[in-house]
Amino acid sequence: MQANGSRLSGVGPLQYTDHAMLVAWGHFARQFGLVEALMNVPLAQKTVEHAPQSKLLQLLVATLAGCTHLKDMAEGPHPLVNDPAVAAAWGQPAWADPSGVSRTFQVADEQTMAATLDVLRRFSQPFIDREVLLAVRQHGRLCFDADLTGREVSATN
Repeated sequence: MQANGSRLSGVGPLQYTDHAMLVAWGHFARQFGLVEALMNVPLAQKTVEHAPQSKLLQLLVATLAGCTHLKDMAEGPHPLVNDPAVAAAWGQPAWADPSGVSRTFQVADEQTMAATLDVLRRFSQPFIDREVLLAVRQHGRLCFDADLTGREVSATN
């Protein structure tokens, strides 16, 4: 993209964002089918302005953005709902208000959660498998470090 915002082949107008990594992740997620798979998760709610699956996707993006509360999507220092570049990168025309996301998850059932976890596992597993294989090839072993105590990890450990 040229600095003056003119178009290059296949690229839209120049947009500024406070969430550049989310834009990159959105394009990655679309290219590898994550967005399409999440848009097919069963969610028993009608579409008014935003499909319920779009709100599911929005929650994932908000989590990646570091939002700890739903309201952070609209009230945080760099509101995600006001960033059209991120929405476009994830294949969405816009993001819903956090209250709409909350209502969607109030109607989500076990089938919705199981389907969502299945999509995320199927998406993640090839990347995990590749990294495990690379670690074993490079070091001749795989070192797995786990702490089941539930204590927070500190920088001194």
